Amino acid sequence: MPRSRASKRASATSAGAAGASAGTLLVLLARNLPDSNPWKSWALVLAPSLSVFLSWLLIRVRHEAEYYLAKRNRQRVFDAIIAKIREALDNPLTSEEHKQTMRKELEQVEKLRIDAEREQLQLVLKEVD
Repeated sequence: MPRSRASKRASATSAGAAGASAGTLLVLLARNLPDSNPWKSWALVLAPSLSVFLSWLLIRVRHEAEYYLAKRNRQRVFDAIIAKIREALDNPLTSEEHKQTMRKELEQVEKLRIDAEREQLQLVLKEVD
């Protein structure tokens, strides 16, 4: 399921805010260190890089979590449909004509599952570009 531009902006904004907060916190901590502490200058120099890195990391983690949850939800739906079709196929009271229809339905659902995975992969590749 593609994300809207507003959703992407909100994700980037929240990740940027978290990264900026971490960078600001590091600067505040560094300023409270005594001037004789050798870590003070390093902390002040690394704060902007840390901020950018944390923003990037949070965006990646959120993207991976959304991808995993969408895939898991899709998998559940497909598994439920396939289970119901197989239940109908295993039922001895089901007519041969209905079983033939269910076999075609099962093939269509399996094709849809493959198509959904392909579409998801294309979206991921498009976001990487």
